[in-house]
Amino acid sequence: MADPATRLTAQGRRRLQVAAVALVLIGVVLVVGSFYLFIRNAEADFRNFPYGPQHSMAPTMMAFILGGILTLAGGSLAAVAFIRPVSGIYVTEAEPAIAVASRTIGEGLRAGLGPASTGVRVKCGSCGFLESEDAKYCSRCSKAL
Repeated sequence: MADPATRLTAQGRRRLQVAAVALVLIGVVLVVGSFYLFIRNAEADFRNFPYGPQHSMAPTMMAFILGGILTLAGGSLAAVAFIRPVSGIYVTEAEPAIAVASRTIGEGLRAGLGPASTGVRVKCGSCGFLESEDAKYCSRCSKAL
């Protein structure tokens, strides 16, 4: 039997999922419906052009804005309710592999690079640039060392 805390979390997640879908659907209906009304009213006002606008666009614009806000809120809830639990499962399952890979890469880099070298530098007689001891030409001025 499932732990009561886990069951409550699953129930809460399910409520968030339902609320997210409902908010997105209501928001989309408001946006699409208000856009349709805006176009229809604008067309009617255009036909009655010399007599001025016959329709107020304020309620239509308010419905459009409210629909956009509800859609964004529903999308945010959907990200929390649907995506986060799935990514949490992947992270939990991949954690040991990530730890082993990180440790192995670190050991390989330390072995391959070795200790930091303090190599001897030679000063160029022409420009004064410090060049490595095995260089034959200066990498700044291209003169022979």
